[in-house]
Amino acid sequence: MQIVDLFSVPVLYTELTGSEKITRKEYDVLYNIEMQKREEDFQHSTLLSKSVQILEDRRLSNIKNTKMKYINYYLQNMVGVTNKFKMTTSWLTLNEKGSSHERHSHGNVILSCTMYFCENLDDKDMAPFYISQKGLEHVFQSFQFQYDINNHNNYNSKSLTLPVKNNTLVIFPGWLLHGSNPHKSEYKRYCIGSNYFIEDTVGTGYHSLDVKVEVKDKLL
Repeated sequence: MQIVDLFSVPVLYTELTGSEKITRKEYDVLYNIEMQKREEDFQHSTLLSKSVQILEDRRLSNIKNTKMKYINYYLQNMVGVTNKFKMTTSWLTLNEKGSSHERHSHGNVILSCTMYFCENLDDKDMAPFYISQKGLEHVFQSFQFQYDINNHNNYNSKSLTLPVKNNTLVIFPGWLLHGSNPHKSEYKRYCIGSNYFIEDTVGTGYHSLDVKVEVKDKLL
């Protein structure tokens, strides 16, 4: 018997090693990024960077390049796409004890990448990152029964929880709902987020389209 995972949604999850890890100099740059709380976020205390182009800072070029390396791996080795993609936005989030990153998705993007860090919790789990899905509502799309499940797996679960540590990186399609559980540590939990869109020629002949992306530094 063979089970075929038809129309799967791949998620890349890895712990960075060696030169991929954040350096002391990069930590110093990241800690000095200007942060703010958005008005619509009054229900929780996640702070966001004012800039949505933080990785355009040359001092953070290694982080930008590391993320792009894994984006290209996701495209070429996991989903078999050879088109060129470009980073469109990059930002920093900060969660203190008791705060969480509420469930959300990213608009106007194809892929998203998150990278977590907390120097004081180098080898310990931080607040888990989770991705929401429809579970069996996706498998049995005509019905929304509340099934009795005796074995939770990737086919019937409505969420996937990934433990994140210092220098953990996750790549996923931007339309997936995702967030984080409440942060329990006294130490601050940071996340470097970035979005990606295609910048290439797609299709041929009458169906050919040149996609160009213009990136501007904006403040939230």
